[in-house]
Amino acid sequence: MGSVVLGRYRVESVVSIGGGGVVYRALDCETGDLVIVKTVRDALLGVPTVAPRFLREARITMRLRHPAIPRGITAGMSGAVPFLVMEYVRGQDLYGLTRSVRLSVPDALRVGGRVAEALSEAHAQGVVHRDIKPENIMLLDGAEIPQGVCVLDFGIAFCADEPRFTAKDSFVGTPEFMSPEQARGEAVTPASDLYALGATLVWVLTGATLYAGHTLVQLASHQELPVPDWRARRPEIPEVVVRAINALLEK
Repeated sequence: MGSVVLGRYRVESVVSIGGGGVVYRALDCETGDLVIVKTVRDALLGVPTVAPRFLREARITMRLRHPAIPRGITAGMSGAVPFLVMEYVRGQDLYGLTRSVRLSVPDALRVGGRVAEALSEAHAQGVVHRDIKPENIMLLDGAEIPQGVCVLDFGIAFCADEPRFTAKDSFVGTPEFMSPEQARGEAVTPASDLYALGATLVWVLTGATLYAGHTLVQLASHQELPVPDWRARRPEIPEVVVRAINALLEK
């Protein structure tokens, strides 16, 4: 901690550590603003594809411009280590929030609409998120719905004009919210994000995933089973809302 990267960002604390990356909170020494600094874990720096893949994420992040998508500030290499600096946002993700608070149907739809707007911007840029889920949707502290809705983690996004770094027959994403084509390891499209948004809205409205079971059961269910009667978990949801969400879940 305390080291300065890219000439001006002083690392203050670790925000999260994932399978391949580390996210820090840092201080912009020139402006005094807090920022997020993302990099890869030391153990992966010797893997030839890691830095190109990370810089691909940086390019994707830097070109997206929407109020519901955290802004990419700068990116680059410090020696052999790649870095991405992003706008710092503070709030609570939908997974944590909806485990204790059930959103009203209008608020849930406002969240979904804001996420759809952000995805529309990404899709217009040729970018498919590939991992829309409650943990990747944040409600910012002190902000109202829908203005305070933020879509996180475009780090595994697929960009139509960038190199691909995942195997053709592998899948990327989260099984509970994954589109059928992703579960089969097939190519993703904007429709893949919309399916995941539908599955996410089912979670937000009912507090349960679309299909139950462990990972393999979830993957098979998204591919093979019809959409269940998820409205039975919350009967007051209007039929028009059910039809709209089920349209997102069309296989």
